[in-house]
Amino acid sequence: MAEGHAVQGVDAVEELEHTVPDRFVELLDIGEELFEPIEETVEVLAQRSVSRTCVSA
Repeated sequence: MAEGHAVQGVDAVEELEHTVPDRFVELLDIGEELFEPIEETVEVLAQRSVSRTCVSA
């Protein structure tokens, strides 16, 4: 009976080896999609800040 559980454990590990990298890549893509608008907003705010600094000076 323990042997059967060991085989199931090996099968589960092999399945994870295939699914985890794919899921990790998906999560990286999602993170990148979420980060892009934030990065663009920061750039716009930085440009506005520079513009105000130049006008003030």
